[in-house]
Amino acid sequence: MTDGPLSPEELGEYLNEKLDSRDWWFLVNNLDLMKVVESRYYQGEKNQHFHIVMSGKYPGFTVAVARKAEMTPVQLAECCIEVGAEGDFLGKGLENNDILFPMYGDPIGVLMAQAVFSEMVGGNG
Repeated sequence: MTDGPLSPEELGEYLNEKLDSRDWWFLVNNLDLMKVVESRYYQGEKNQHFHIVMSGKYPGFTVAVARKAEMTPVQLAECCIEVGAEGDFLGKGLENNDILFPMYGDPIGVLMAQAVFSEMVGGNG
């Protein structure tokens, strides 16, 4: 992973590689959650397993990519609840979900986030 900008195609390849492995969480467009997760579970050596990527096409749209081995589904659910993200995160079976759209009661925002994430994965973001 580079520290510089990726082309939309490179970003799509990177995200698809992580998605295909099923070893990574994708925390979509919730900076509060990203801060809590990173500070709690991805400090020191573990920080190499926490990446934040942004869409060049949609300024401010961010996705955190966090290796699952560093944080259990229950720990992630607790972080979601702590930041006030809406949803039944403990009941959802997070172990079967890789992508989270933890919003604050904004169904339109969730739909927009899903569309932008899909575009990013397709190499168009």
